[in-house]
Amino acid sequence: MGQEAERRNNFRGSPLAFSRHSRLRGVNRRPERLMWKLSIDIADWKASAFRRVLASAELLSDRAIDTGSSRVNTPASRSRALLLLPTLAIHPCPESLCGSFCFIQQYSAKPLSHATREKPAFAQRREHARNHWMTFLFLSLLAMAMPHPVAAADVSLTDAQAIEIGRRIWKNECAGTVSGLTAWNMGEEFPSLGIAHFIWYPAGHRGPFEESWPRLARFLKDHKQPVEDWMLGPCPWNVRTEFQADMQGSRLQKLRALLSSTVALQARFAAMRLEQALPRMLAKSQKNNRALVEANFRRVAKCPLGFYALVDYVNFKGEGVNPAERYRGEGWGLLQVLEIMPAEDEPMSGFAKAADHILTRRVANSPTARSESRWLPGWRNRINTYLQ
Repeated sequence: MGQEAERRNNFRGSPLAFSRHSRLRGVNRRPERLMWKLSIDIADWKASAFRRVLASAELLSDRAIDTGSSRVNTPASRSRALLLLPTLAIHPCPESLCGSFCFIQQYSAKPLSHATREKPAFAQRREHARNHWMTFLFLSLLAMAMPHPVAAADVSLTDAQAIEIGRRIWKNECAGTVSGLTAWNMGEEFPSLGIAHFIWYPAGHRGPFEESWPRLARFLKDHKQPVEDWMLGPCPWNVRTEFQADMQGSRLQKLRALLSSTVALQARFAAMRLEQALPRMLAKSQKNNRALVEANFRRVAKCPLGFYALVDYVNFKGEGVNPAERYRGEGWGLLQVLEIMPAEDEPMSGFAKAADHILTRRVANSPTARSESRWLPGWRNRINTYLQ
């Protein structure tokens, strides 16, 4: 028994027991040189894990998107998603996506909880890197889901084409007469001016149809034409009777002189509207119809009279994207024509058939008080010019 007690006493006084006791009490009895050596050894043991942390952080650093070295460049598959970070910061985010993106931002940037603050520094860095990767993953999925923009249609007219298209549109709308360049049809709340009868609303009036005269007036003024200031404002005639009474007045005479001398420019303005029509129509069409709409548009545009037909119809009845231009929920613009145009028919005949169907449907859906059936024969004559 005495030997056993002596052995325990010797163990308690041994260097090993003293070292263990010192560690428990937080006392450091090792020489500084030895502690430095142990620190280096520990750093070597943890080096691979530390390098992995640095690599994770490097993926989102400025150096990772530098162009100096392919070894550190961000892969092309991730560049679009990474660029969304600054893009979304300066451009509004779609409402349908704002909530999700803001949630990710809040999750990544929220303050550390009490439990998180107690984690070692390495664990905090790992959690921070994981939050970055969650944001990165969300942006990658968002980038893949974003639709690619559709380029505007290229409608470049020569001087001869502009004159020919302008002459045809003038004949369709005004029978080729100068007096027809300023008209106010019965049953309408606005005058129609120019070769394509551009709509001009009086002050305080807005109807279901898109107003186009103010843009044409600015277009003509930009091309150094004699556009007076009153022509840039609202229509100065409030009702049709005022307009008819002033038919030989100085203002309407100036308008007719301006419009009869700018036929080619008005045709170019109409073509400019067609250039922007294709992306607008595709944005509003059903997803399963977009390929058909674009294919039919380009099939018609390749025909000798294709540009004339497209330019004339889009200025005659619009793109078909304005929700106000509907009777019983059905439109009558170029979009609606291209959606039902048979893909197997010859392009121009198929386009004319589809346009006839859409305009016949509009008349059937129109309010009885408007008596639009009286216009249908003239509309059909106009469609027939697409084939001649």
